[in-house]
Amino acid sequence: MRKVVLQEFVSLDGQVAGPNDSVDFIPASTRSDPSFGQEQVVLIGTTDTLLLGRVTYWMFAGFWPNVTESAEKEFAEKFSISLAQSLIDQRLVDEYRLVICPIVLGTGRPLVRGKVGPIQMQLVNAKALDCGAGSLIYSQPDAAG
Repeated sequence: MRKVVLQEFVSLDGQVAGPNDSVDFIPASTRSDPSFGQEQVVLIGTTDTLLLGRVTYWMFAGFWPNVTESAEKEFAEKFSISLAQSLIDQRLVDEYRLVICPIVLGTGRPLVRGKVGPIQMQLVNAKALDCGAGSLIYSQPDAAG
């Protein structure tokens, strides 16, 4: 059976979007980090299906098709939070890939809604990114391996 892998960019206080659903903090957290960019290319290369929520889709649709040059081109060619929250609520996520951005937003949209209850996770990998963010990979103990 295929794994469901969820990747989200999260502030230190657990927000995936700031006030007014702003995600301006995300590009600053990974900009000028070639190792992270290469990691994303590898991840997309191992993914056979990519699910995007409606808001993320429209945000991506307005940006990624226009990337024809730069280091982001390879990622762009391979081409949300309410969908992510629904997958979490139903405990359908096998692996969480979190990019912890070095910012506290205070308010916004949390990654996890209060409906879920505890989900035990196992740390698979952790690394510091050149730009100050952290990359964490967790899996559910029964999904590891």
